[in-house]
Amino acid sequence: LPLPENHEWFGVWMWNDQTNYGMKKRLTPEYGLVFIGPDGREFRMRMRKNGYDKVLYWQEWHYLTKRFSKDERLLLDRPGVRFDGFYISGDAGVDSRELHFDNLAFFNRDETQPLAMKKVPDAGIPTRPEGALPDSNPRGGVNDVSAGDDETVYSYAGTDGRLVYFWKGCPDTLEASWNGGARFRPARWSGARQNPAAAEYSAKIAGKTLVVDVKAPVGETFVSMGRPDGIKALSRSNVASFQDGYDWENSRSQVSALDDGNSKFFTLTFNDWYVSGASRMGFSPDTAAVTNRAAQYLPKTDGRRNPVFERLYITVSPELMETLPVIANPVSPWKSEVGSRAWCAYGSSADRDFDKHFWKELYDLGVRKVTINDHECCMRDDGESFTFREKAAPKKGGDRALRDYADYLIGELGFRYGPYNNFTDFAPVNANWRFDRVCRETAEPYYAYGEIKDCRGGMKPAWMRNYAPKPQYAYEACAYYAPRLKEKFGFNTAYCDVHTAVFPWEYVDYDWRCEGAGKFHTVYGAYAAIMLEQKRAWDGPVYSEGGCHFMYAGLTDGNYAQVRIDADKDPWIVDFDLKRIHPLEIDFGMGNPGMFLHPKGDHAAPEFAAIYDRFFAATLAFGHAPYLLIEAMFSKRSDHALGYPSPDVKYAPEKGLAYLLRSYYMVLPASARYALADAEKILYLGDDGVWRGVSAALLSGGRKMNRIAVRYSDGTHVVANGDTVKRLTASVFGRDLDLPPTGYTVWSDDGTLEIESSDRFGTRVDYSASPEAIFMDTRDSKKAVSFPKARGRGCAVRFRDGDAWKTCQIKGSILFENEP
Repeated sequence: LPLPENHEWFGVWMWNDQTNYGMKKRLTPEYGLVFIGPDGREFRMRMRKNGYDKVLYWQEWHYLTKRFSKDERLLLDRPGVRFDGFYISGDAGVDSRELHFDNLAFFNRDETQPLAMKKVPDAGIPTRPEGALPDSNPRGGVNDVSAGDDETVYSYAGTDGRLVYFWKGCPDTLEASWNGGARFRPARWSGARQNPAAAEYSAKIAGKTLVVDVKAPVGETFVSMGRPDGIKALSRSNVASFQDGYDWENSRSQVSALDDGNSKFFTLTFNDWYVSGASRMGFSPDTAAVTNRAAQYLPKTDGRRNPVFERLYITVSPELMETLPVIANPVSPWKSEVGSRAWCAYGSSADRDFDKHFWKELYDLGVRKVTINDHECCMRDDGESFTFREKAAPKKGGDRALRDYADYLIGELGFRYGPYNNFTDFAPVNANWRFDRVCRETAEPYYAYGEIKDCRGGMKPAWMRNYAPKPQYAYEACAYYAPRLKEKFGFNTAYCDVHTAVFPWEYVDYDWRCEGAGKFHTVYGAYAAIMLEQKRAWDGPVYSEGGCHFMYAGLTDGNYAQVRIDADKDPWIVDFDLKRIHPLEIDFGMGNPGMFLHPKGDHAAPEFAAIYDRFFAATLAFGHAPYLLIEAMFSKRSDHALGYPSPDVKYAPEKGLAYLLRSYYMVLPASARYALADAEKILYLGDDGVWRGVSAALLSGGRKMNRIAVRYSDGTHVVANGDTVKRLTASVFGRDLDLPPTGYTVWSDDGTLEIESSDRFGTRVDYSASPEAIFMDTRDSKKAVSFPKARGRGCAVRFRDGDAWKTCQIKGSILFENEP
């Protein structure tokens, strides 16, 4: 086909034979366009280099676009160039594929005028003028400022020591000294990197934090956070739940532990996400060939960048928590409700009778305080759109069947139940789809995820067969759909996927025609407003995917608690989660087990018992609500049950029921108590048998910080052994304990709560006693065991059933204290 002249875009509808979600993916490494040049020779252009769809990863129809670069347009605009089809390469192990192509178009677009988009309402964040400024000024601390000829001295003095910053006009040359120790640079190579001489800096001190505002003219590309220099570094640590970048590409904040020869202390530099003008957080190189976390300013579709403004917080302190940000968000109004329920992502199937039977059987076992957030499969059957819609999956009975199912779960069983929705994945097969409702990529290549992102101002891909919607339209769509879904189906909660899993800078719209283009703050503000809109619509809690959820804590009510650390290599630092996130919201599990421990193999194998035990221990140590282990009830691990049809997944509760009951009865009685309490004391047991706070533990050189004790303000105590080898044998909070690897115990001062998972009877046994239920599972014990309120051998539960008590014997015979 001869090409039209001076075209900038190519588009095609393409049908892919990708099998359904339950099947193995059929990937193709590369595909693209074939042209014939004026000389008769063939040349090729790859269709997509980035995004989920770069490997034919979607199912059914998808609209693909490509915006040609200037170099590509020079090749294509030559007289006589013809389009000659598509190439598909690298289909290893596949004999044949079926693909369809339709509505090919080479075209131009008029993008000379601004777009009129509805404004997103202000979410009311930050809730304090100081934003994310660390709380680094204990009572009695005093700041002072004195100016000299070539430097200004900012100081802090308190009962914990004296800190001095020596400011010479730039964060790169800033020096610090703790308690009269040697001067060092806490933020070497920080500040504007492209044109440092053009940048303007201003500084002030607040507690132990030097606050540095950075302004730079249009054209600056990096504002680096730098790293400490001129001092001995003891360690750099990922802090669980504080993920503001990727540690493998040095775009994540890591706290440095330092030693000046006289004292040991911490330092961290980060920027305030509430006021940042950046496009994204990435990294920049320094003169020592080291990469540092940096705020990046990328060009919009018209090639222009935004002016630079960053607020850097540089903190030196002997206390780890004083270096970490404060989350200035509102408190979730649903904390108590979220903490007193187990959460799961059960996907409704085409067999609604099975789904009802599944939940009724669990209800009859006392599993009643449950939130079920249906997954994508409640809104679609195959590869059609699953977001930005109010029509339920037609092959599963459509709207009538979903309403009936919701009425059963909410009205008859008393569960909280709601749909999957998100406003980050926008499918072209959706009737709302418009070109100008989609985010546009930056006009310049950049590095992320281990590859060069080169989308040339084209459409920003999201999840497979989807594009990212503009943040303004995302909020507009949420405000339209959430109340309609509520009215139509009666939902009283929802799972708003993705928003808190991706960093806000991953979904930035670079379309110059839109207000706030090229700034991640625009995305963050829209997603914050979406979460508030969601909870208003459902009159109930809204959950999301987690991973970057600290930014949204309280705006959401709960998340998959993806703390994003290596459970075997990184210290289990629970303090940020318990001191910053826990006061605002309650997250669940550690996400699901695959998100934290990455288990492999058959979940019915004996080794999975220890994996799940460790998962429960971590859930309690981090102060989270239970993740209900429905995946254990099927022949193949399936946290969405039978929502995605697969011949490998069948209902098989024989070995999984005990796991599910442990996930409920061994965690929920604790989380229902500590959800509204503050973590007053957090301790880590060292190899020397000494309990230490987080700062002393890290500064002592300990890295295996997974034997943890927490005391809450309501008198609840949690002790968890997250180690897979070492026992926890120690005294803490007035009790002598001996817990095996992955063991845990919880108790309350008033004696109303006792939870224990230990081997003190010679084999692993689980016991939980609270005012609402008594549960015991002796697992493989060959003999009867005795706890204060239950004795025997087997697995059973006794729980409150209205005004009465009900006993369910699952295996063996257990006698409970309050039985008649």
